Amino acid sequence: MLLELLQMMDGISPRLLSEGKRSFVQCLDGTARSFGQVVFCNNPFSGIFIFIAMLMGNATAGCCALLCTLLVNVIATSSGMDKGLIRHGLLGYNAVLVGSGVATFLQFEHPVLPFLVSAVAAPMILFGHLCIARVLSQFGSAALTLPFNFLMMSILLSAESWRLTSRSISSLGTSNDDTFLLHEAAFKGISEIFIIDNVYSGIVMFVGMAVSSRILAAGALCGSLLGSLGSWLLLGTATDVINNGLKGYNCALTVPALCFFLVPSWKVTPFLCLYGAVITLGIESMLSTILSTWTIPYMTLPFCLATLPFLLLDTDALFFGNKEGFLRVIDLSDLTTPYEHYTRFRLQKEEKNHI
Repeated sequence: MLLELLQMMDGISPRLLSEGKRSFVQCLDGTARSFGQVVFCNNPFSGIFIFIAMLMGNATAGCCALLCTLLVNVIATSSGMDKGLIRHGLLGYNAVLVGSGVATFLQFEHPVLPFLVSAVAAPMILFGHLCIARVLSQFGSAALTLPFNFLMMSILLSAESWRLTSRSISSLGTSNDDTFLLHEAAFKGISEIFIIDNVYSGIVMFVGMAVSSRILAAGALCGSLLGSLGSWLLLGTATDVINNGLKGYNCALTVPALCFFLVPSWKVTPFLCLYGAVITLGIESMLSTILSTWTIPYMTLPFCLATLPFLLLDTDALFFGNKEGFLRVIDLSDLTTPYEHYTRFRLQKEEKNHI
């Protein structure tokens, strides 16, 4: 939005913006969109809402996320990488989570150190994202947050040997209060996507998502509710863990992801989302057992492992080239918002029936 406005101004006065200033504005626009792209919102205002919400919950995490993301976009711009990928925030969204993760999962003896580690991690997450995205794009899938998971787990496993640094210790699961707070669990499930433990941050993030897409915002909230309720009713998880959104945030990513990457259908999508949430909870339980050996969190890996099978399906082969199959993955180049996807495919179907 800001970039388009300045381009219009540049059309009125060609000397107003130099190429360097264009690149700078492009970095800022891409950085704002990167915050939104974590939850599939390609909108700079959604990103600004999310950044403000992160500052509300944990100012250090928000600033580290901003630094890491901005550095990734600066490196990408100066290296001559695809301007479209930079502008739409597709190279920086994993950096948002890395910066927040560094500030949250690690304890530092000096306040400058989390920013230093975030800065060092910026080129690493960019390189990791490019490698994973290249492999998965061959199968028509996005990289999701796999680069963040791999890098953050590597950082946590190696942090014990660093000087002036240690891992943060959680006290969750030790409370005697068994009260299940559904509203708190639901909105904290959204904020925990960004590793922020604050119910008001979750509300602001929900509003930010709604600026871009009400379907995605509703999907995130429903996913968080499904994950929290499922953990409470079926898994017997400690209520303070659920109330802090730690059993809702992966489902809060899986549900909107299925609404975003698959052609939406009012008959099929709700069941796919419910099934996706169940798969996510199962993978969470499995990874919790496996990763407890190294005492590291599973982060958003359950979301990735639950969503990738849907995205990697060869629907053309599955339905013998029938474009009317109940499960269709949208090409990465055609992704916009769920409502636009629904409208576009409905019009195509009507035109085909008319012919």
